[in-house]
Amino acid sequence: MKIAKQQLIELIQEEMSLVKLGDTPQNNPIMGQNEPYFDHPDDEGSMAKKQLQQLSDYSNELFGMLNDNEQLESWVQSKITKAVDYISTVKHHLEYEMGEQTPEGCGCSGCSSDESYE
Repeated sequence: MKIAKQQLIELIQEEMSLVKLGDTPQNNPIMGQNEPYFDHPDDEGSMAKKQLQQLSDYSNELFGMLNDNEQLESWVQSKITKAVDYISTVKHHLEYEMGEQTPEGCGCSGCSSDESYE
């Protein structure tokens, strides 16, 4: 079966609109049409705490494995750097959202005064 370019484009656009339509909370069959998305209790806090505990355990194990003059492959150092950045960003965002910290930074050595809170 041969399909023209324009027909293919129309099919893709149709599928994309269905996907976008189906992704909204209002179109979720479990939820009502006008129910707010975040009003449903879930276990995200519990899940996050379990993940943070695992992160803490792994971090402590890695800390014990490494010597101060250990040479790491660049991709390993890069992953550690990204992990620190991601966790730092989440920590500071939650502090700001929960009113525990001002956007000027926490004053620790890893923060700068122009750190963004998005």
